[in-house]
Amino acid sequence: MWYVHAPVVVSVQATPAVCLLTLSRAARPNQHRLHLRNLFTEGRRYYFHPQPDGFRLMCNSAIPWNRHARTALAAVVDARFSLAGDNVTTVQLRARWRIFYLLEVFF
Repeated sequence: MWYVHAPVVVSVQATPAVCLLTLSRAARPNQHRLHLRNLFTEGRRYYFHPQPDGFRLMCNSAIPWNRHARTALAAVVDARFSLAGDNVTTVQLRARWRIFYLLEVFF
């Protein structure tokens, strides 16, 4: 019940530092990256936190009737990097519920 989906492993042909840099740039809306505009529909915002061996990603969106309010952060995606060769990184992604969100839902 704690995890949303089974862990997923992705291979990327880049170093972990390049992966972190690319993801941190893509997590913020920018007019020069209009090809990513679907990621930010409905006021979605991504919270990207680099970790020593990967990163943590969370997302929320705007509430339609109150432009200044945001939805609760419901899930967290944790990623762990491991080198699989020369310039090849495997990323293990694991999505889970936030404990505070579950407590809010039940109470």
